[in-house]
Parts: sequence; structure tokens; C-alpha cells
Amino acid sequence: MLTEIGKFLRRYRIDNGLLLKDMAGKVGVTSAYLSAVENGKKRPTEDLVGKIINAYDLDSEKAIELKEAYFRSVNEISISTAGYSTEQTNLGLIFARKIDSLTSDEINSLIKILDSKR
Repeated sequence: MLTEIGKFLRRYRIDNGLLLKDMAGKVGVTSAYLSAVENGKKRPTEDLVGKIINAYDLDSEKAIELKEAYFRSVNEISISTAGYSTEQTNLGLIFARKIDSLTSDEINSLIKILDSKR
């Protein structure tokens, strides 16, 4: 799943004709790591953001866009559903879509139900 920072990096690379391996080399990380960041498999670091801003001399608008994408990305949760049944996957998706509309009482009820299954 592409994160906000992954979308930014991929779009920036494509718009500027950059290969992933070239960007990785220029900012001092491996291609595998940068690819994993783009694809949401690894969490980006603030250090990486700074290296990209400096290496590509991003203007203030692009630098702010990258930093905002970073902060949105580090607040995201990625869960692999490999090995889960269709029902389990659907439950996770429904929960993700509805979590912001649940009341505190509903959340506490769900926590009690799930904690009792341990």
C-alpha cells in the first residue's frame, strides 16, 4: 500500500525522470530500502526526508509537501492480511473505515470483546 510519502517520492521521481536506484544512491540509502519506503513496507525516517530535501535542493513548497507527506505517513498503520481469511480481512477493512465514527463506549465494548479472546 502506497503511503503519502511513497506517493510523493514516486511522483517526484517520475516527474523528474529519476530511477529509484539513482535517488537511493544520491541520498545514501539502498534501493531496497527506498523501494520499501515507497511501497509502505518500511517507515521513513526524518533523516531520510532531510537528505532528500538537501540532495535535490527542493524549494520550500516541495520541502513542505514532502514533510507533510512524511508526518501523515508515520501516523499510518499498515497490516498485512496474508494468511487471513476473507472474513478476517473484511472485518479489518470495515473496522478501518468505521473507527472514526465509533463512540468511546463502542470502542471500549470492542476492546473487551477482543481482550476476552486471548
